[in-house]
Amino acid sequence: MAPVLTAVTDHVHFAQTDLVNWTLVTGDDGVILIDAGFPGSRPDVLASLGELGFGVTDVRAILLTHAHIDHFGTAIWFAQTHGTPVYCHADEVGHAKREYLEQASPLAVAAHAWQPRWLRWSVAIMRNAPRVWTWRDSFHRNLTDWPISAVSRASSATRALTGAG
Repeated sequence: MAPVLTAVTDHVHFAQTDLVNWTLVTGDDGVILIDAGFPGSRPDVLASLGELGFGVTDVRAILLTHAHIDHFGTAIWFAQTHGTPVYCHADEVGHAKREYLEQASPLAVAAHAWQPRWLRWSVAIMRNAPRVWTWRDSFHRNLTDWPISAVSRASSATRALTGAG
């Protein structure tokens, strides 16, 4: 499913697919992504940028709400390929670097399998798993300079998000 964009404000747009969502905060000098989908979500993330008239080089930063793979997969590509800074809370840096994992256990997932919506979602995730796990093999070798735990300077997209002048 191609991403569906919903304007929250003139500068904040919510992108949603059947599996994940992210937020785009736009400004005169570019875009900040809040979360970035699975590694396999890159075409959808790029399509959402294009729909708003932006491209890859317009992404000024990515802010992760937390370090689950469905939130930061495409952030890896942006950071590695384009040097895009990736920010998260200091408590999530170790999680993003896979020094530890916080995720649902197989037993916790199985406890919800009886729910039709949960089952459909799980099957869709499994269909995307090869893209996730293939990427994960090189994960540890490629994380060196990010994520960063503090924002160093504000762009106009940040000011649009925060209301700061």
